Amino acid sequence: MSTSIILSGRPIEYQKQCSIVQRVDGSLTFAPVNRFALTLPPELTSQIFLFCLPPPNWKGEFAKPDPSTAPLLLLSICRQWRNIALHTPGLWTSLYLDLNWFRLDLPYHGLHRLFCDWLSRTGDLPLSIRIDEGGCYNVDGELDMRQLFPVLEMIGRLSTRWETIWFSVFPEHLFSVEGRFPRLKKLGVECSSDFQFEWHYIDYPPRELRDASMLQEIQLFRAPWTTLTIPPSLPVYLSEKIGVYEGLDILRSGTGLSRCTLYLVPDPPRSIIPLPPIANLQDLTLSECADTPEPLLVMKMLKHLTLPSLKNLSLRFEDADDRLPADITEFISFISRSSLQLKLQTLTLCLVPTSETRLLQCIQSIPSLVALQLQLSTPISVVLDRFTCDARFLPRLQSLHVMNYSFLWGHNETEPHQAPDAEQVLEMLAARYSHEMPGNCVQLQSFRFGHGRSEAMKLFAARVVSDSRYQKLAGAGMDLFFGDGTAEYDSWYVNN
Repeated sequence: MSTSIILSGRPIEYQKQCSIVQRVDGSLTFAPVNRFALTLPPELTSQIFLFCLPPPNWKGEFAKPDPSTAPLLLLSICRQWRNIALHTPGLWTSLYLDLNWFRLDLPYHGLHRLFCDWLSRTGDLPLSIRIDEGGCYNVDGELDMRQLFPVLEMIGRLSTRWETIWFSVFPEHLFSVEGRFPRLKKLGVECSSDFQFEWHYIDYPPRELRDASMLQEIQLFRAPWTTLTIPPSLPVYLSEKIGVYEGLDILRSGTGLSRCTLYLVPDPPRSIIPLPPIANLQDLTLSECADTPEPLLVMKMLKHLTLPSLKNLSLRFEDADDRLPADITEFISFISRSSLQLKLQTLTLCLVPTSETRLLQCIQSIPSLVALQLQLSTPISVVLDRFTCDARFLPRLQSLHVMNYSFLWGHNETEPHQAPDAEQVLEMLAARYSHEMPGNCVQLQSFRFGHGRSEAMKLFAARVVSDSRYQKLAGAGMDLFFGDGTAEYDSWYVNN
C-alpha cells in the first residue's frame, strides 16, 4: 500500500524497451521493441486487460490498489495503455479497502482522491467492494476521517450498483436505510467486537433491503440485525449469534431459502407462531456455544421445524468438560416429522453432548445417509463396533469421516483411550468394503480420520497405514486418510 501512495505523487515515466535481435549477417544488436499490441483496436485491448484482473472471490480476491498488479500496473506501461485502462470501467469495479491505511499516524496522503477516482471510473457497472477494519482498533492512532469519510460517502451513494459486498466495519451513514439494491447478489456484514468509531449504529445494517430481487446470499456476524427484513426469494442466509426465536422468524420469512446457517445464542422466551413445513430448505447448519443452559438450543429449534426437502444437516457444539449428557430425543422426532428417513443424504455431528448409545440411535434413524461426519468427545470404539458388526446399519453409507476432538481444544492426548485401537479400525474398514455385503447395502468408499499431533495419535496412524490390509484397501480404490486433521477441522468449526 505504501508503494502505491508514493508512486501516485510522481510524474509518469516511460522507459524505452529494447531486445537483442540477429542481423542477416548473424551479428547481434539492440533494437527497439515493436509494440504490436498498440496496433490492436482499443476495444480489443480493453477486453484483454480484463483478463489481467485477479479472479473474483466472495471474501478474498478483491482488487487491491497495488502498483505491481492490475489495474494500476496497466497505467505505467505506456500512455496509450494508460488511456485505455482509465476508460475501461470493468477494470475498476472491484476494490479492497483497509481502514488501517487511514490512520493519522501513517504518512499516506491523497487516499480519498485515489479511491474516489478509482470508483469514478466504473461507469454504470456493478461493484464488488470489501471494507476491512484491518485491526485498526487494536493499534494506537486515530483514523483520518477527512480522508476516509469522502470515500465511505461515495460508496454509500453507489449502493444501487452494489453486487458483492463484504463490510467488516459498517458505519451507519455508509448504508442508507432507504437505499435500493437492485443489483445486490451477496452481502456480508461483520461487526468487530469493539467499535472503533464514535458513531452510533442505529441503522446498521439496513432495516430493509429494498428492490433486492437479485440477492443470493447474506452473511451477518456479530451484527445488530434483528430488524432486517429478509427478501422472501433469498436462497442463502448465514448468521452468527442469533436467538432461537429470531432464527425461526428468519426461516418463516425466508420462504425461498435453500441453505441456512445459524450460530445460536440464548434469547428471552416468547410465544411462537407455529411454522408450516419449509419446502425449499435443503441445507441446514445449527451451532451453539458451550455455555448455553439446558435445554440445548439446537434441539429447541428443531422442535419447531419441519423440513421435508432437507438433504444436508449439520449440528455443531463447542466442547465443554463440565457439560453433562443432554436430551437429544427431539432429533429423532424432527427426522420422523420431516419424513427424512429416506431423504437426508449428509449428516455432520460435532461434539453432540450425549452418550455413544444415544448418538447411534439418532444416526440409525436415517438409513438414507450417504455421507457421515462425526466429531466425538468420547472414544469411538462403540461406533466402530456397530459399523463392523451390522452391515445394515446405514446401508447406503459411502463416506465416513471421523475427527478426534481433543487436540483442537488443548486436551492431553497422551492418555491411551484417546487413540483408537488400530485393529478395530482395520476390521471395520474390511467389513464395510467387503464384496459380500448384504443385498441393498453399498460398500464404504471413503474413510477419513483426522487427529492431533500427539505421539499416541501418530503411532496409531502409523500402525494403520503400515498394515497390509490398509494397503490392500487403498490399492483397491478406497479413499483413505489418516493424519493431521487441523486443516480439515476448519470447515467443521461452529462458526463456519
